[in-house]
Amino acid sequence: RMDAALVFDGDTVIGIITERDLVHKIPAQLFSRRRIFDVMSGKPVVLDLDSSINDSIKTAATHDIRHLLIARGDRVMGVVSIRDILRHLMKHVEVGKGIDLGLSISSIMSHNPITIDPGAYVIDAVNLMRNNNVSSLPVVERGKLMGIVTERDLIREIIT
Repeated sequence: RMDAALVFDGDTVIGIITERDLVHKIPAQLFSRRRIFDVMSGKPVVLDLDSSINDSIKTAATHDIRHLLIARGDRVMGVVSIRDILRHLMKHVEVGKGIDLGLSISSIMSHNPITIDPGAYVIDAVNLMRNNNVSSLPVVERGKLMGIVTERDLIREIIT
């Protein structure tokens, strides 16, 4: 699995293209009229609100994922990405502070995440991601967490 590819002109690297580039640049009409429930990951990895940063790092590494949903029961409370965790860690390294991996993940997660209904169209997810500069959306139906849809899921939808 790759989330970026180098772009070459002959033997010279001239750029890089990422999943986000594809989601943001591909014309909307190329996204099918399929629904979110067709493309989402229906059994997302979920951490409890009281989980630590260390727990989130271990969980992401174990499951080879980049986005973690933080929930209390079936109710999504937030989202944290590996990028969010790295930003937090780097902030502490830059100012010479010690890093407390036991700190609650709720201190760095995105609160009140933008969500999408499983019956929404794929293009709706594309637009939400583009307009809100996010790379994943919790899938929620009547307040209950049902899954997650990521940029990778959307790219997979285009190429299959």
